[in-house]
Amino acid sequence: MKRFLIGVSCAAVAAAAVSGRVGWGPLLAQVSPKAHWEPYKTRKPKPSVDQKLTDPVLTGAIDLHAHFGPDSYDRQWDAFEVVKLAKERGMRGVVLKNHWTESAGLAWLVRKYGAQGIEVFGSVTLDTPVGGVNPMAVRYMSDVEGNWGRIVWMPTHDSEHEVDYNKETRTKAVVSRNGKLIPEVFEVLDLIKERNLTLATGHVSPEEALMVAIEVRQFLEDRGIDTSGEQQTKTRTALEFFAAELRSAPGPAASPEPTSTRKRS
Repeated sequence: MKRFLIGVSCAAVAAAAVSGRVGWGPLLAQVSPKAHWEPYKTRKPKPSVDQKLTDPVLTGAIDLHAHFGPDSYDRQWDAFEVVKLAKERGMRGVVLKNHWTESAGLAWLVRKYGAQGIEVFGSVTLDTPVGGVNPMAVRYMSDVEGNWGRIVWMPTHDSEHEVDYNKETRTKAVVSRNGKLIPEVFEVLDLIKERNLTLATGHVSPEEALMVAIEVRQFLEDRGIDTSGEQQTKTRTALEFFAAELRSAPGPAASPEPTSTRKRS
């Protein structure tokens, strides 16, 4: 009986695998979530031409957000070409970004086989292909050989905010529930602190970005870094901007001085 059940299960898996060839594909596709990148796969934008433009502001600059190919849809240049162009413009470095996978391993390859004399770093975006807000995705990105992973983006195209705004029904990468950050966000923030990485809020909602910023501010203050003085850190600037936006929005007024809701030992 056990062998029979196993056989039935294997047959079902095999049937699903070949369904596209026998006419069942459209039926299965109707119930399968669509990826954000699918509509872009058929678009063929006109390639741009490198006009060899230069500007003094590029000298010594680091591009923190450089998309590259190969990807799930056409990109203008691959990672080696992007870094080569940046080097030719006198830039100091590039952070390779992909919405769907980590790029620390690719950064290692470009450093070894690509243009020399320029720094190349990787990153990870916490969208659905890496499990959403997944601490293990951050650990892996940080531990890839060379340790060139630097930036962690909260969800972007798969964020609950973007999916809902676009009125889509595909899978979402959740950051908060019932007005509170989910536990995995705190695990990710701890890893960012522990490994000296950089946090970017991605495409989350203003409310979620504010909650994340509050936790970052608390982290800085716990280590004696003043976020209320004249230095005007990016954390303080973000807090003030989003707090002002929330206070001016319709609905219940935001707290005049938001504070961390995380339980601390």
